[in-house]
Amino acid sequence: MAEAEAGVSYEELAEVEEEFERIDVEMMRQQYALSQPAYARRARAVARIEHFWPLVFEQCGPDIDAFIAPRDSELINAHLRDFHVSRPELDAARPDGNPRSLRITFTFAANPYFDETLLDKTFHYRRASDDWTGLVSEPVKITWKKGMDLTDGMSDMVRQLWHARKKAGEMRSKTLPEYAALEKKMESVTESSFFNWFGWKAQGEALEEVEDEDVSDEYDQTVEVHPDGEGLAVSLAEELWPGAIRLFMQAQQDDEELSEADFEDSDDEEDGEDEPVDIRALVGKGRGRESVGSAAAPPTKKQKK
Repeated sequence: MAEAEAGVSYEELAEVEEEFERIDVEMMRQQYALSQPAYARRARAVARIEHFWPLVFEQCGPDIDAFIAPRDSELINAHLRDFHVSRPELDAARPDGNPRSLRITFTFAANPYFDETLLDKTFHYRRASDDWTGLVSEPVKITWKKGMDLTDGMSDMVRQLWHARKKAGEMRSKTLPEYAALEKKMESVTESSFFNWFGWKAQGEALEEVEDEDVSDEYDQTVEVHPDGEGLAVSLAEELWPGAIRLFMQAQQDDEELSEADFEDSDDEEDGEDEPVDIRALVGKGRGRESVGSAAAPPTKKQKK
């Protein structure tokens, strides 16, 4: 064993690992290019389906669902019109563009919650001098209407701290009044919102158009308004986005099963054996659509446990 170890240096192992990394990146680039026509075709098809994306989000996995509160579901179910994930560094045709950088776009109908109809958040993949790698982002402005802010003021406060730090020239400053205000606010918040994610910033560095960032491992989680912004971004991009049709079909299947259950329940009701039970109300998923393109009411609010 000692002889085998003596014949291989750690530098050589690191070089092999870097080669695998280059292969992974190239495969991601090729997959992105090859999949674009299929995603474009899907976009044209789902544009004709009422409430497609709200239904997809209703069926999302636990890595996403855990961050969607009931009040978030009400907004998403009623007003989400489109959802899109792109790789901005590849779209810009940069020869060294990293396919792990993301742009995630939500399109909403005019709604009583905020002024914007498009919320767009970009994540840049960075490698630090200490070999840390990950996504960094900047807070996104959401113009909440009076009394409708689901983040309870935190999306505005995190942007105020961001700009105050940029003005001070110190992106990790903890002495600013904006820092103290946000820290105090977070201590009093009892329920988070999915829309806090738009304020997630990770390491707190101003983003530069360079591959390497001087990102410290001294990450201040105290004023991070979302507990796992990077994880949620990756789940949206790598699970929900490519699996949207499967999730939509799953929603249709759930509806069929609920319809059958309702029919059986109505038979029991006629026999007078049981009290009537509204199964759709219990699970919050029945929508009674006749076809995927029919004009039906938006899906009901997802029930959180």
